[in-house]
Amino acid sequence: MADVVISGSDFAGQGTASTGSEVSATVEGVTFTCDKAYSDDEHATLRCYKNGNITITAPEQIGKLVFQFYSTYNGGLDTEVAVNANEWNYALPSQARIEQVTVVFGSAPVPTLDTISATEAYARAQELAENTQSEKLVVDCYVASIKTAYSEQYGNITVWLNDDPTSTYGNIQAYRANCTAEVGNALQAGDHVFVTGRLAHSTYESEGETKHSYQIAQGAELVMAGAPQGIENITLGEKAQKVMVDGVVYVIRDNKMFDLLGNQVR
Repeated sequence: MADVVISGSDFAGQGTASTGSEVSATVEGVTFTCDKAYSDDEHATLRCYKNGNITITAPEQIGKLVFQFYSTYNGGLDTEVAVNANEWNYALPSQARIEQVTVVFGSAPVPTLDTISATEAYARAQELAENTQSEKLVVDCYVASIKTAYSEQYGNITVWLNDDPTSTYGNIQAYRANCTAEVGNALQAGDHVFVTGRLAHSTYESEGETKHSYQIAQGAELVMAGAPQGIENITLGEKAQKVMVDGVVYVIRDNKMFDLLGNQVR
């Protein structure tokens, strides 16, 4: 199937300014939906607002998505996102202004992400320039404590993380990390998790002083360690890891990556 391009102009007249509402467009069988968006007809751009959810579905497997954004409003997305599935879902940690997205069919290589500890994550965040974020990586860690309980409305949770399952001291915080309701409602101190996202060094003013915050930025994906169900083509053991990359869950074993059907993708 040839590439399909969905442009901001395909949503003309849809949505609600400032707050956003559901919009949808279908081009050559590919459907793009966002539940919190607004068509900026003046700039032929679709504004997908913070905490909105984007879904793209297609009749064939999507290899990757190639985005073109207006200005720096990328909603935490990379320009190219590997999908390797017929459906892609994404919860926006910040506003995205999308001029167009090209849907490329087939299969695409999944980016190899560094896997680091909670302690190293904090150290790397400290090394970042002020008000910047790192590339995506995976933090292999344990839940020290839950700062903000799972939100059914937004599908996220804020937790402190560390490298010792017996300690309640947090090395670094994952701010409003996305997870399923099943995980979010069951999560507790001591649980082994993988958090896939970007580190952030932010500054803010407090009592006349500039303060620094080092976190795993909002929009990271949190999954429980262990084998997901329904994978029949691979044998899982202690060294298997379940990670989420751009909204898609994969299993890593023996330096190989598999999708949830057991197909090797890397």
